[in-house]
Amino acid sequence: MAIAYTGGCQCGAIRYEVTGAARQIVACHCTDCQRQSGSAFGMTMVVAEEDFRITQGKEKTVAFGSDSGRQKVGGFCPPH
Repeated sequence: MAIAYTGGCQCGAIRYEVTGAARQIVACHCTDCQRQSGSAFGMTMVVAEEDFRITQGKEKTVAFGSDSGRQKVGGFCPPH
């Protein structure tokens, strides 16, 4: 039986489907993840690129530097 997850952003502009198993699940406590989630951590599920598909909308990709100096890239719903 195939694994399938669906979800989306809180405003409903973006919907997605994941059709494979998670490779990793991470709870990140960096300041950026705390700010984005409004809590003490942010949750991330890492999946294979071919197992992820946006089914509605188009995300806005934002790249920024992290405290370690590496670049982070995030996909978010565009402003309304």
